[in-house]
Amino acid sequence: MPNYLTHERLLNELKSSSDDANQVVSMSEMVTDIIMRLIDERVNQGLSQQKLAEMCGMKQSGIARIERLQVMPRIDTLAKMAFRLNLVIRLDDGQERTKLVVVYDNQPSSMLGVSNFRVEGPCGPTLEEGEGSACLA
Repeated sequence: MPNYLTHERLLNELKSSSDDANQVVSMSEMVTDIIMRLIDERVNQGLSQQKLAEMCGMKQSGIARIERLQVMPRIDTLAKMAFRLNLVIRLDDGQERTKLVVVYDNQPSSMLGVSNFRVEGPCGPTLEEGEGSACLA
């Protein structure tokens, strides 16, 4: 019987190999958790991938690739999706450090690039319903 390396075993081996690998795996797990919550909310709101894509100024295929975990989306893409689903993203890696909140700015003239975010202050550890802004620590 072949000795298969499961996804969970691979992640555990990567985590134990170095601090850098552990941080990459932890961030990947956080992004995956956010994507799963975004999918749940999209489905709960009765939105198709196509409709969410239109709301975000994206293609349906882009939403599909994100939801299938085929790509690692940029944080501004996740923030835009969260904003359109009326969610707030709050990330906390549990380490003691200065935290910044990045809030999505819904100005039509700044829908692309870094200009659609502004720094506001500290934020907490969960993804939750909110006022249409996305916070990232």
